[in-house]
Amino acid sequence: MNYLTPRDANHGHGTRSPGGSVSGLSRSSSIFPQTASPKHRGSLFPSSVTGRKDSFEDDFDTHRMTLEAGMTPRFSVSRGGEITMVSGRKSRSREPIISPAWKALMKCMFPIITGTQMSIKEADVTEITGKRKKSFSNPETIENFQREKHVRLEEEIKLKHLEQLMEEFDVHDPEDIWVPAESGYFPPKLVKRIPGCMNVTEFQETIAKVLGTNEYDDYLGKLFTKLDTSCDGYVDWNEFCTYMLLLYRENDYLRSKKEIPFLQEPKIRHIVQNRQEQTTKMIAIDNPTKFVTISREGIMSVWNPNMQFERSYNVSEDDDESQKRRFKMWVTDAVYMQNCHKLAICSTSRDIRFYDVSATSFFEEFHLFAMTDVPYCLDYWYDVKNPGAESLLIFGLDSGDISLLHFKRPLTQLFETPFLSEGGAQKIFVKDLPQHSKWVTHKVLQKIHPELIRQVRYIPDSDAIISSSGCSRSAVVIADVCGLKKNYVFRIEKGVECFDHNRNLNILVTGSIDHYIRVWNPYVTSKPTAILTGHSTGVIGITIHEEFAQVFSYSKDAVGLFLIP
Repeated sequence: MNYLTPRDANHGHGTRSPGGSVSGLSRSSSIFPQTASPKHRGSLFPSSVTGRKDSFEDDFDTHRMTLEAGMTPRFSVSRGGEITMVSGRKSRSREPIISPAWKALMKCMFPIITGTQMSIKEADVTEITGKRKKSFSNPETIENFQREKHVRLEEEIKLKHLEQLMEEFDVHDPEDIWVPAESGYFPPKLVKRIPGCMNVTEFQETIAKVLGTNEYDDYLGKLFTKLDTSCDGYVDWNEFCTYMLLLYRENDYLRSKKEIPFLQEPKIRHIVQNRQEQTTKMIAIDNPTKFVTISREGIMSVWNPNMQFERSYNVSEDDDESQKRRFKMWVTDAVYMQNCHKLAICSTSRDIRFYDVSATSFFEEFHLFAMTDVPYCLDYWYDVKNPGAESLLIFGLDSGDISLLHFKRPLTQLFETPFLSEGGAQKIFVKDLPQHSKWVTHKVLQKIHPELIRQVRYIPDSDAIISSSGCSRSAVVIADVCGLKKNYVFRIEKGVECFDHNRNLNILVTGSIDHYIRVWNPYVTSKPTAILTGHSTGVIGITIHEEFAQVFSYSKDAVGLFLIP
């Protein structure tokens, strides 16, 4: 293909064929030739494409007429980097019409491209900028945004509208339709329609009649596709109710989430006082609010609400520091006795220590020792409406038994306190508990499980105790404290490590080392109502959030969040 150079244009060499092609032109030997005069600008395209005149002069009047007529302009670029606007070749077909905004924009750019003045009206600028949508990043735009004009159809429907729609579906009696046969040799068939089943047109007319507006007609076509779950081209009242019920349920769930948990980054603290030992228990106490962590070897650390360390205590410290322990004591569990501001800590030394945490400094007040078995888990209950009434401390033993301590007046004192000549914690021998009958009574539920009890929980409404173990034959047992009712026994392979119970939701949730979370009806032991998966290791902790209707669980390597089905 031959290209026209400025040198050829100046000297006029070459001829033009009737078809518009250029011949007899010499090619430029340089990539960047000398710049041509504005009168004869070179084109990067051949004349057969650009349709230039034989004189190679730019007719600005023609370009102006092109823009005013609404034709799409064309451009050419010279080797010197200059841009030239040209008019396209005429065609027998209808001239392309451009939008007024594009036409006004080209009028503004015309002086820049051609160097020729053109009259620009204010309406042309308004045509370019007036139709541009406002950005919602502007606060004024957000403030002026009218939500009433952008309400979804589902939010517009109220209870009275649903009642009217139900009535419309009930009285809907469509006419039968004639369906033409596939072949012209057979007559059309009469198909009877089912009353209460609407097609798209009938559905749009019904919604418009109930709401009194036709502004949702475009959206109703998409909504009809969602409602038509059977894909038969018709929608009935059941399909419409199912969709609205699921939508309202989702909206109610979103409204119930008042605050997003874990909104901020967690505060991670290294407990140096633990001496590289794991933390067995972390408890929150009130008046004032503090956090207490207890390590496996008995180091109790106190933290303020900002997770700043305050002080630490050694639970396993003997009265005679010079005497060495024959074996290492491990803390198994701890529980906060909120009404009397005590902290109960049990250990493998077959004892329970009671600390007074009402003051700034904690001190050991009672030491219950010489138990027959090791207390492995604790639970405490008291009447919230009457804190001074009888309370209950429950602890499960490694033998499978459950012991109960009934404190008659916990706000006054827990045990009998005789006069002591020396200070320190009062030591109470378990076999001497009958001597403290004025303040406390002791009861044992024997052989609830054949092995160590992992967790216990008291249910005051039914006066029962829920306990779990690693035995598959009695993974979870709901036992009556008085022994008058039959026990509910749940059999789960590999046992149960943790559980939680909620009376209002009427569910029992268990976690096991088989990575599964099971949701039970507390009175149906045959099979769970749901099995939740997601953990890759054993579940070691679980709790129910009643307000969110969610189950929070954590395993040995991760934390999982599951919805209650």
